[in-house]
Parts: sequence; C-alpha cells; structure tokens
Amino acid sequence: MEEKTIFEKRWQLASSDQRARFDKLLSSYPTIEWTYKEKKYLLWLCQLEDIFA
Repeated sequence: MEEKTIFEKRWQLASSDQRARFDKLLSSYPTIEWTYKEKKYLLWLCQLEDIFA
C-alpha cells in the first residue's frame, strides 16, 4: 500500500489531540520536507503517547 494512503487512513483514525500534537511537531521543524513515510511514523508516535500516558 502506498505510504500516502496509509498516512491518510491513520490520520482519519487519529483523535483531535493526536492531530494537534502531530501538527505542533511538524511546525517545530518548518524547513524539513517530510515524506509520507516519515509523517506516518511521526503520527504513530503521537498516537503511542496516549497509550503510555
């Protein structure tokens, strides 16, 4: 499956808090051109934070 499709599916399942964390993380590094593979893993890390909180 294409990385963009996987990311979009995970994005749909993410809570608003997880999305906000993800957006804040990406905005902290404005000069980086993130790939969908990288975004997928960053979103996954934001979702993991809820599991261990």
